[in-house]
Amino acid sequence: MKRSRDSDHDTSAREKKIMPVTNDNHDAISNTDSATLQWAADVLGETIASLGLPAVKPEGRGVGIHLLEMTAEPITRGTQRQRLQLSLKYLIAAWGDAISAAHDLLGKLLFGAMQEPDFEIEPETPGIQFWQAHSLPPQPCFVIRRRVWLELAPKPVKLVRKSIVKSVPVQSLQGVVYGPGGIPLCDAVVRLPALNRSTRTGRHGEFNFETVPPNNLGQLRVEAKGRELAIDLSAVAAPSPLAIHFEMEV
Repeated sequence: MKRSRDSDHDTSAREKKIMPVTNDNHDAISNTDSATLQWAADVLGETIASLGLPAVKPEGRGVGIHLLEMTAEPITRGTQRQRLQLSLKYLIAAWGDAISAAHDLLGKLLFGAMQEPDFEIEPETPGIQFWQAHSLPPQPCFVIRRRVWLELAPKPVKLVRKSIVKSVPVQSLQGVVYGPGGIPLCDAVVRLPALNRSTRTGRHGEFNFETVPPNNLGQLRVEAKGRELAIDLSAVAAPSPLAIHFEMEV
């Protein structure tokens, strides 16, 4: 019977889609915290997750969800509203009456995170210095990244009595950034300094600048893992779409 209930729960959890958190107020971070706690409860079928790191001597079974990092991302501008976007990195650890029980909890959560299209699983976890700084022994964990944004009301604009409309040709600049071995490079920063615009690559290394002029774009700069690559777009025969190979040699 237990196996049947677990199977039903896993199916129900997969049917729930965790969407990026949007907010029209200043509760963006707390709403994301709550949504992440609820995700853990849905995956495990019980409410044993809490915010923060494990205690020095934890009791029973539990899951700790600790906000590791909060960084601002470039402002996304649209025709109607602006939004401020943040990138949040959460460390997820688990404990139990036995080590195997903690590993089982962590494994279920990691598999659950892998099924969420809006979760990004970071390849690196905190080192021993992190745990020592919190007076804790090193323990198994994984790190996810979530994005959250705050919608801003548009600023009022003054009406003008006379307007002059000129047609200016525009295009989009698209491409994919590949890392070593031809693997798409996620979360690399791509900049157009001449236009003072920047973006980040998506899960499959893709990026897109909409409505850019066809000429005088200058350089395209790609930043990842502490390295930078500059591309002279005037020397590229077909500026879009681009296939950029970012070799990070030691």
